[in-house]
Amino acid sequence: MSPTFHRGRPAFLGAFEDGVITYWLLIDSGEVWMVRGYEGDGDQQYGLVSSSVAALQKMQSVYMKPRR
Repeated sequence: MSPTFHRGRPAFLGAFEDGVITYWLLIDSGEVWMVRGYEGDGDQQYGLVSSSVAALQKMQSVYMKPRR
């Protein structure tokens, strides 16, 4: 079950920390959102991670680049 987004239809991208943090793509806008907290606990927090999947991938590639 996906969290409720009032800005568009969500598609699941992935999870981190045993599912307490999940990432969602809003299909209509291309925005990527992070949701913190378990579904149904009534305390989920939403945050815009990136304005597009391409921007998120670029950010991750810089972060994951090996350091010399």
